[in-house]
Amino acid sequence: MNIKLHAAVDCTDGRVGHVTGVVLAPKTQTVTHLVVKAHGTEYIVPIALVETHEFDGVTLSCTKDTLFKQQPFIETEYLRSPVDETDFLPGYTMYARHTSLEMIPVETEHLPLGEVDIHVGMPVYSKNGSKVGHVDEVAYDAESSRFTHFLMAHRHLLAETGYVIGNWQIKSINEDGIYLKLDSEQVATLPTMELKHHA
Repeated sequence: MNIKLHAAVDCTDGRVGHVTGVVLAPKTQTVTHLVVKAHGTEYIVPIALVETHEFDGVTLSCTKDTLFKQQPFIETEYLRSPVDETDFLPGYTMYARHTSLEMIPVETEHLPLGEVDIHVGMPVYSKNGSKVGHVDEVAYDAESSRFTHFLMAHRHLLAETGYVIGNWQIKSINEDGIYLKLDSEQVATLPTMELKHHA
């Protein structure tokens, strides 16, 4: 079952937003949550709330109000930070220094311990560390919720190719990207699949 990142999301009482990512437990290769953006906020939604899933859309077995009570994926906290400023006094070569307080935004991702977020545009690297593309779609088995493969977009000249990469070809995944067991030459021999534009 392919997950189109940016697929529309419906609740039992209507359209609410779209998918922006999936949350994966790397050790078990299991998809545990979807990240759903609704009304400007991203929510982390347990995969158990997915009632039906098609390539272009996901239906949740909950109401919009229930979705809005889920944990926000990213929370922003504003911290006061002292900032030194200099004011030049008109008509003088003198200047005055003073310290003001500035509100600095600090963002925190809420992910279950040891899990990672896979999203559109996440970089993909070959085993020798060179960037070979970025994530475009993710696929998982609906019955087991096991992550099976993903579609990587690779841009070359004026075209873009989609390469299908299986979970067994992944060395590791972390917040910086997906690292493959393959070198760049091996990536070029992978099966290809048509890339679909995101909504």
